[in-house]
Amino acid sequence: TVTRKFVIWDDLPPVLALVGESVDIHEAGTAWLDPGVTAIDTVDGNLSVSVSGSVGSAQQTYYLTYTAADKSGNQATATRTVIVVDTMPPALTLYGSVTVNLNKGEPFIDPGFAAEDAYDGDLTSDVNVSGLDALDVNVSGTYVISYKVWDSSNRFAAANRTVYVEDWSYTIAGKAMDGYLVGASVVFDIDGNGTHDLSKPVTTDENGGFTLAFTKEEFAKADLNQNGIIDFDEGRIRVFGGKDSST
Repeated sequence: TVTRKFVIWDDLPPVLALVGESVDIHEAGTAWLDPGVTAIDTVDGNLSVSVSGSVGSAQQTYYLTYTAADKSGNQATATRTVIVVDTMPPALTLYGSVTVNLNKGEPFIDPGFAAEDAYDGDLTSDVNVSGLDALDVNVSGTYVISYKVWDSSNRFAAANRTVYVEDWSYTIAGKAMDGYLVGASVVFDIDGNGTHDLSKPVTTDENGGFTLAFTKEEFAKADLNQNGIIDFDEGRIRVFGGKDSST
């Protein structure tokens, strides 16, 4: 008789595959989630995978090593590189309206502002405000207050607030009815042609509020029956655009 001995062994490593990219560019200030990895062995099937390394919050390059081994000791490894960078500018928010109608002689009180960065956090105290020195509340005119802020990666955000100083004789305050319409254009249409008939543009604030300000000439034009007030049928208020912050 002849005996043949078969020796079966497993010398093939598992197949280890990264889910997602092997080089991942990740935005600083947000949590990094591992897309995952799969490990399949021709003999043992699906295998568990161990990971060494971690991804921190600092802007730098991180390396993760994934390892899987089958029951025969065959091993496979893969590496993922995660590069944490800050590409987003801060978020700069102006409270109140971006347009302010100020009566001549009335002091200007800034409604306030806030700045937040995903990586650096609260930057409100770092906001640079310019234009206040040029604002003369005793002289009619248009004044622009500028707000700017930079994060540690030298990315910046900017916003402007326009202050109109005038002898306003009449004002109408209101709120956009469709939720809180932020940054919407408010039109006061006196003659029914759909255009804004006041000298200064008006936008809604972060609560949907607005104030229409009339000069003496504009008030006289709108007050058709000359009773000293703007009646409901003397002009139309229209609101366009904006963002519904209630959704």
